[in-house]
Amino acid sequence: MKTITTTATKVKLRSSPKTGNNVIAELAKGTQIKINNIVFGDGFVWGVQPRSDGKKGYIDIGKSVAWVK
Repeated sequence: MKTITTTATKVKLRSSPKTGNNVIAELAKGTQIKINNIVFGDGFVWGVQPRSDGKKGYIDIGKSVAWVK
């Protein structure tokens, strides 16, 4: 498990790794979030956050590049 810290003013945690999906939380700058996996979707790299209810949250951690799949 890795801990990352948000640096943008507002970061959206989504219900799936797609930019148009439901926002389940908005994280303020400086929020620490634990991720346990990385997935690719919608042209972005997403950190996967395990949630206490057994579901997962997805945070955009950067644009995907062609040489990584």
